[in-house]
Amino acid sequence: MRFIGRYDGDHQRSASYLYGIWDNARSEWAARGLPGPEAGLQAAMLSLRYSRLAERPDRDARWLAPTVHVELTVSPTLTEVALLRMWARETDGWYGYVTYLERHPLSSGRWAHASALKPLLVDDIETFSRQRTARQSDRP
Repeated sequence: MRFIGRYDGDHQRSASYLYGIWDNARSEWAARGLPGPEAGLQAAMLSLRYSRLAERPDRDARWLAPTVHVELTVSPTLTEVALLRMWARETDGWYGYVTYLERHPLSSGRWAHASALKPLLVDDIETFSRQRTARQSDRP
């Protein structure tokens, strides 16, 4: 994606405002001095509107209201329940912007390729949570 929320240790503000929005296409800051979660969400919204070269066509951007629960494949052995908030089409396919519900509930989220996302029904969410709780209680 074109814009990312990024740590900005060079910015002269208080510790809670050490993040900014980095523009990958222009290799410069688009905004600085933001709280981490706000920088990430604003960067995602900018990436939804702008592709690498120009404004993204409306057919290539989707904001979801209400959000959708999905199973996010983080690695071959790890999946999580997340909220899918928006879709954006890049040259290699569709990407969904998800926020974590378990591992990083206060983070702004991240973009994930559509192949890593699977829609969940309400029953699936409850089953997923029970399985995760059972796995965590088995650990020493």
